[in-house]
Amino acid sequence: MLVDSTLNHLVSYLYKETSTLETFEIEDVLENDQESMKAFKRLQSGYMQLPKATFSPKMSSVQAILRYSKRTSVEPSH
Repeated sequence: MLVDSTLNHLVSYLYKETSTLETFEIEDVLENDQESMKAFKRLQSGYMQLPKATFSPKMSSVQAILRYSKRTSVEPSH
């Protein structure tokens, strides 16, 4: 049975949220541990079934954020 921390690492790997070193370590584990590979395949299968969502803010929201940013930005001192 895999521990929660291992599953968390596999989820991070699946979402490409691991460092280069962590990626190499996880890939090594997946190559050498069948139980970890089975768990990863189950996670990957579930991930592939999730709907792919895209978000596009209203232009008025973007403009409001830009106006706020411009109003609150700090001017560099010379």
